Amino acid sequence: MKSTFNFSPMQLQWLQAKQIFVDAEMERVVAGAGEITDDGINVKLAYQFQAKLFADAADMRIPQWAVPDVTATWNAIRNRHGKGPVCANFAGHHDDAGAQGTSTSGTFLSR
Repeated sequence: MKSTFNFSPMQLQWLQAKQIFVDAEMERVVAGAGEITDDGINVKLAYQFQAKLFADAADMRIPQWAVPDVTATWNAIRNRHGKGPVCANFAGHHDDAGAQGTSTSGTFLSR
């Protein structure tokens, strides 16, 4: 069974652009550059953001495992800022802890 995936140049460009976009949006959220400060709302917006990435990737025939992980990116940026992780896991996995976050602020896809 083949265990690799051969990406086309267009798929790779899309993935790179989306990772840059996810990084920028999550940085804005952690830095408090957005107008929403409620963690519950931000977690829901992040969930929708991830779902949109998955849908767009499916249109381009990109496997979900290759799509940027919004929560992982968000937590990595929070860690760099000395903040704890958000308790949301929606990149293809179920989290019994629910979608509750810690202190952060911002909005997604506000452009």
